[in-house]
Amino acid sequence: MELKNRLKQVFGYDSFREHQEEIMEASLVGKDVVAVLPTGGGKSLCYQLPALFRDGLTVVVSPLIALMKDQVDQLQAVGVGATYLNSSLDAVTSQSRLQGLERGDYKLLYLARISHGDLHKNGEIGGQSRMVRGANQNQPTISPCNRLLKANLNFKGIMAVV
Repeated sequence: MELKNRLKQVFGYDSFREHQEEIMEASLVGKDVVAVLPTGGGKSLCYQLPALFRDGLTVVVSPLIALMKDQVDQLQAVGVGATYLNSSLDAVTSQSRLQGLERGDYKLLYLARISHGDLHKNGEIGGQSRMVRGANQNQPTISPCNRLLKANLNFKGIMAVV
């Protein structure tokens, strides 16, 4: 019932779409989850809502830079601490967001695969992966899971939403 209350309170929805609630419940009890839902099936909510119940940071790995910006904007609009790091950001913006991670300002961090060249260009060689490793992380989410972040991160579980 707590999930449904928070769904209404934060996102404004009265009910879950098919399979969403069971996916979230499995995730919240620490099970590894692979959820395959159709386009428009509410995949994003399956990791966004559980993040609000967890201590620390939920990391979402996605190659879809435009989508992550839209999702972060929507989450921020409803008062959820969220940000993203990807190659579209300049060094000053990246550094500001990394400092926010250190302070614990965010519940969700969206990451795109960042090449060595992008990190070098932004003056952040290794800084982002070190900062994320140092954050209080919980379950990462790979969305969609056609690319994986290749970093030595210690997570408590994994949820793949495709």
